[in-house]
Amino acid sequence: MARLLLLCGFVIAMACAPGRSTFARYPDAPAAFDRTGADPKALEIADKVFATAGGPGNWDKAKQVRWRQTITSDGKVLLDGEQAWDRWNARHYGRLHRPDVEPVVGYDLYGKFSMGFLDHGHDKHETMDEESRQKAVKSAQERFNIDTAVLCLPFLMFEPGAKLAYVGPVHDDTGKDAFDDLKITFADPLRSPIEFHAIIDRETHLIARVEMFKAGTTEKTGYILKDWTTVNGLKFAASRTNLGYAGETTAIADIAVSEPDDTLFIAPL
Repeated sequence: MARLLLLCGFVIAMACAPGRSTFARYPDAPAAFDRTGADPKALEIADKVFATAGGPGNWDKAKQVRWRQTITSDGKVLLDGEQAWDRWNARHYGRLHRPDVEPVVGYDLYGKFSMGFLDHGHDKHETMDEESRQKAVKSAQERFNIDTAVLCLPFLMFEPGAKLAYVGPVHDDTGKDAFDDLKITFADPLRSPIEFHAIIDRETHLIARVEMFKAGTTEKTGYILKDWTTVNGLKFAASRTNLGYAGETTAIADIAVSEPDDTLFIAPL
């Protein structure tokens, strides 16, 4: 009974909370992207990428992005799950799909709230203990930093606090200058440890591949992006291949762009 009352109180509080007119950001985030301080060449290219991928009008309407993500290596499934990025309230939801039990977490990206439970199917659920929930949230956070950046990089280039720099031309397999390399760094503490490079196709103005470097290291990871699909006016790469191993691929499916779904962040009774 006490838990039911607590849940009802949470829902009422959410419904009665003061309205917000802007997206929730990281602490002390600037109000907007600083165009005046951007590299002009990088800005010119990034504007074309953003417009091709859907533009600011469509991205501003995307208060939540949800998708299913399946990683396979040589045909064997390594990870199958779904995620939701509640951009409006700065929350992240994750669920792993497994035959026996499915771990589910939801948490504030910059706050203290988190919830986690195990879904055994047939309407049977088990609340995670504190240690298990913390581990599951940490694992989800590690996925969030990379997965959302690679999926949404055409739009994140203009996030408040982001910095753009033009690195130079990139050759294709024939030696022709067919691409441009943009370096993107973020002030957002979730992404600041990673330096992103978007390799842009000059003809399509889409990101052909993403390369990532951990700050202070030469460690490099990345993906070739393919199969661009449009959802609510926004383009997303529906498949990607690991630059380090062509046998590892990631399929993105069931992409949905919508208003925030508060029910994702309420653990079942």
